[in-house]
Amino acid sequence: MAELTDVDISLAATRVSPGGWLRGSVVARGRGAVQGLELSVRWLTAGAGSPDERVVHLQALGDEAADGRPVPFEVRLPVTPTSYEGEYLQIRWLVRVRDRSDRVRDAPFEVLPGR
Repeated sequence: MAELTDVDISLAATRVSPGGWLRGSVVARGRGAVQGLELSVRWLTAGAGSPDERVVHLQALGDEAADGRPVPFEVRLPVTPTSYEGEYLQIRWLVRVRDRSDRVRDAPFEVLPGR
């Protein structure tokens, strides 16, 4: 199996309105032909209480994703939950690229009204 050596996740904006479009691209590089890459958009909670995590979008990235060319993505986000940074609870959004060996690269962004 080829080894994933680098992943770049570029976001068109790091702040997106609830229900808006998250756009970006992924560039992956590896030693040999890296296969089995997937992209997910998710939110997670941290702080007091039990952590929670939800995937709102999941897609397989084709083999072209690992040859150094940018692969664009576009995801319509749900209206809730929005990002939140409280003293006891945080809600955070991120784009994650994962390979078959469970190596991940994350790119955080915010979902907030007013944009």
